Amino acid sequence: MKVVKKTGLVPVHSFKTGTIFGVVPDVARKMLAEKAAELVEVPEGIETYEVADSVEPKKLAEAKEVHAIDIPDNWEEMHHLQKIKLAKTITGDDSVKTLDAAKEIIGAEIQRRAAAVTPAE
Repeated sequence: MKVVKKTGLVPVHSFKTGTIFGVVPDVARKMLAEKAAELVEVPEGIETYEVADSVEPKKLAEAKEVHAIDIPDNWEEMHHLQKIKLAKTITGDDSVKTLDAAKEIIGAEIQRRAAAVTPAE
């Protein structure tokens, strides 16, 4: 998938909202996997770079490290820059650029941890 070099975002068309906007590659992958969006062609003349459409091995490798990261109970009340920093720490890279992406990543990590603690019935 193509990432706009200047912003670090992937342009997508959301089926839910009907709008086109940019998201970080991890969120784009999730939206594509859930069939919630489709990729949008980047206009000619805009510098881009390619990233893998799937990063399953990377996510499996990070699973052990994520448990050591403390997510405060009041994370939703934190300053937006603190939320972005926390999301960058969770993902292990600096690709998180927006508050929405940070909320998505932190929320997904909290759900993942809760699912790991709660035994399947």
